[in-house]
Amino acid sequence: MREITQILSALAHKRPIFHSEADFQHALACEIERQVPNARVRCGMPIPLSNRRNRIFIDIYASYEGAILAIELKYTTRGLVVPIGDEWYELKNRAAQDLDRYDFMEDIERLEQLISEYPDKNITGYAILLTNDSALWEPPSKSLNPVDADFRLYEGREVHGILQWGAHASERTKKNRERAIRLRGKYRLQWTDYSQIGPGHQFRVLVVKVTPEGIGIGH
Repeated sequence: MREITQILSALAHKRPIFHSEADFQHALACEIERQVPNARVRCGMPIPLSNRRNRIFIDIYASYEGAILAIELKYTTRGLVVPIGDEWYELKNRAAQDLDRYDFMEDIERLEQLISEYPDKNITGYAILLTNDSALWEPPSKSLNPVDADFRLYEGREVHGILQWGAHASERTKKNRERAIRLRGKYRLQWTDYSQIGPGHQFRVLVVKVTPEGIGIGH
């Protein structure tokens, strides 16, 4: 199966921007089907855990010739109103970068859990974040002590181990995201350009690959 970065590059020429995360999910799933015609592709795939009482829902699940691709994706935006072809895009200004960072790290953790549950299934996971918000890929100011320092996604950072909110994070900030994230693997964060929508509106994508070897279980 082709690398997901190649599939994303092909998709960018057709769809440089999306209306929503669901739109991105559907478009990426369709692109995988186009490039890997014999793959079985599903969106929102429920996968039972070993206790059979809980399940993991995977955004995109693709199987092909004994290999499985599991993709978790995020599409978070700054406000943008722009026509592309015969479509009008009105993107919301989410302005919740701390939560976006936490959620992306949680996606990596979820993929690690899936691979750990099924070590014999030849699963490769990808956590994908597509955004036009430069605050997500730029390093923080050295003068700041952000509450989400552990979850920062800036270029070149290596993430691993226990990631948690800073001591001064408010209960409102942490609501429904209180627990620490625990990553077994080590991941170097590398952003790449996805598309340019006119002057000053750049979309970039962060792709983190999760493998059995990377989390220490091998095949």
